[in-house]
Amino acid sequence: MRVRPFKLNAFEGVGAGQVAYTKLPNGPTYQEIVIASNVSYEYIEKVTIDLGGIHQVGEIIEMTGNDLHRRNNKIQDLIISTTLSEYSHKDSAGDWVYEKMYVIPLGSEEAMTDVGKMLSGLVTLPNDNILLKVALKSGLTSDDTEDGKPPRLTAYAYASASRTERTIIPLIKSHHISVPGQGELDYMNIPADPGIEYRRWWLFTIDNSLQQSGSAYGNVELDTVEIWKDGVREFEEPQWLTEYMQRRAGMSTDSQRYCIDFVRGGWVMADTFKPQHRYELKLRMGVTAQQEGNLRLLTEGFKVVKAQS
Repeated sequence: MRVRPFKLNAFEGVGAGQVAYTKLPNGPTYQEIVIASNVSYEYIEKVTIDLGGIHQVGEIIEMTGNDLHRRNNKIQDLIISTTLSEYSHKDSAGDWVYEKMYVIPLGSEEAMTDVGKMLSGLVTLPNDNILLKVALKSGLTSDDTEDGKPPRLTAYAYASASRTERTIIPLIKSHHISVPGQGELDYMNIPADPGIEYRRWWLFTIDNSLQQSGSAYGNVELDTVEIWKDGVREFEEPQWLTEYMQRRAGMSTDSQRYCIDFVRGGWVMADTFKPQHRYELKLRMGVTAQQEGNLRLLTEGFKVVKAQS
């Protein structure tokens, strides 16, 4: 059996306004982690994975409850999981995605080759100290949970066999982009450290559910995105073409998110975007409508820490 599920150790410090945590056992190669809870996504402030030990990287995964939320029991507001998402499956795949089940993707099951699959995932080494943390918002009470009981967190891991060395580290990072008005908008704070490669960037645009939950994303519409590196336009794709190409590849999307997909063809190691530059890297967005609020950008990729032998 290539991937096996097992229950992680119990979370410590579960409570309103607290950061609950559990240490990931060393040895397995983690492909994804599923968190089950009686807490709705509105009360999950942040979920992180902190990598310490031989590679003192810090937070390699950073997602909010909104990011992990699955709307209408079918589709995640952020379709970033490559195994439990409508994005990487046909439309009917969302039928078995449930609320209050939060998936943290660490591997790439859609890889076109076994080499791509084996290179993905979070490899753990003997001296690692890896913490999974869930920050719950203040003000959460038993009246706000699904069953009227104190907040509960349970996590299961899906992991493959251990490896003797770590070649890549998965990365998911969030960014907030201020939108002053309509027209061209440039964002220039995307990490581009040596070894970083990106598979997808996700931009949130219109999302009524987030507005109703008190989010500050507002109502922003984009018609095109471009990526410029050292004065050269590396990527240009309008919204209508993005949707067409995703559906052509058997994927799905909606108007509430904009996916810049560098690995749409399935070559998740070969077709990545390398952001390293000499003097400038910018994401340029064409804003066609804007009321109040900002955009949210999530970047999904990995960092190469050792060349493949």
